[in-house]
Amino acid sequence: MAKTGKAAGEGSFEESLKQLESLVEQMESPELPLETIVEKYELGMKLVGVCSEKLKAAEKRITFVIGMLAIFSTILALPTLGMYYGLHHWTSAMTGGIVDARFIALVDAAVESPLGQLAMIPMLAWIARSAPENLKATYFAVMASFTNLALSASQLGTKYLNEIYIVTREVRDPVTGIVKVAADYSQLGSILTICLVLNLLFPFLAVAFVKWTRFK
Repeated sequence: MAKTGKAAGEGSFEESLKQLESLVEQMESPELPLETIVEKYELGMKLVGVCSEKLKAAEKRITFVIGMLAIFSTILALPTLGMYYGLHHWTSAMTGGIVDARFIALVDAAVESPLGQLAMIPMLAWIARSAPENLKATYFAVMASFTNLALSASQLGTKYLNEIYIVTREVRDPVTGIVKVAADYSQLGSILTICLVLNLLFPFLAVAFVKWTRFK
């Protein structure tokens, strides 16, 4: 049996994969006796199972991280929705004017800003650990393309939401001061709610799509 300094299946996924590749190369030799080929075949099947289990474990960890990031992102968006419905008036009254709209917005932005960067870590880690050595750059490029596609889809979705739910700010004539467009935020709450729900659902839908389709 092939010896690599570690028992078969021990170590990282890459080490197990290298052990399996080494076994395949050895089994291609026409000089091996049948008994040795059978032993190497059994060891190879064990390594296939180990690699499969390690991939499933990595997939579960990535799914968990993506799900938790989606939940935390949704939770952090709740104060913005709450302020539309007057949350800041209540908190300001309860704290003597300390936790007002500006305070809530600053804290929420400070906490939420790093989350967008953290959201990239699971995919980067998966590519770094699991992608073939000669295809890592391709995988990174594909991920960057999908990221840009998601941003474009987000902008397009925002455009169509703004056409369905009309939100306007006040516009005055700079000379006469006459209001040319009246402020109307009556449908802003609906937009914020829809965005909140989509922000929570899309990551889980994407995970399900990848899991149950040929893109897995």
